[in-house]
Amino acid sequence: MTFTRSFDFELIGEIMRHPALYQADDYGPAREHFQPRQDPEIRYVLVEDAGDVLGLFILAPQNTICWEIHTRLLPLSWGKRAAEAARGLIAWLWAETFVVRLVTSVPAPNRLAIRFAERAGLKRFGTNLASYQKDGTLYDQVLLGISR
Repeated sequence: MTFTRSFDFELIGEIMRHPALYQADDYGPAREHFQPRQDPEIRYVLVEDAGDVLGLFILAPQNTICWEIHTRLLPLSWGKRAAEAARGLIAWLWAETFVVRLVTSVPAPNRLAIRFAERAGLKRFGTNLASYQKDGTLYDQVLLGISR
């Protein structure tokens, strides 16, 4: 399994717009109009395994040592390969960067994503109350993180 920072915004956009992955809040664009942000601070890390592009991880620094992570793994990776990719990405970050803390926020109704993060080693550390709106309803977000 390999992890590579990508600047291929066409491929990044294709992955992020995949129908099984794209989930905008009430104020996000329609899937077909979404474009990934081309901010040099954001790291789009492609995951490949045995010739397959499994998806990507989006990493955005909150500061030099604490980065926020979001996952966009394609359906062909779901299951064992996705779990391996998540654990592998964390090990890769610890080896290749100065990052000492990864954090994420997951809308509380997305229990599958919360369990996925926990299986990768992230621990719940808080709740961001009424901070995500979908279909007119406000939801809490679960805050999770892992430290080197």
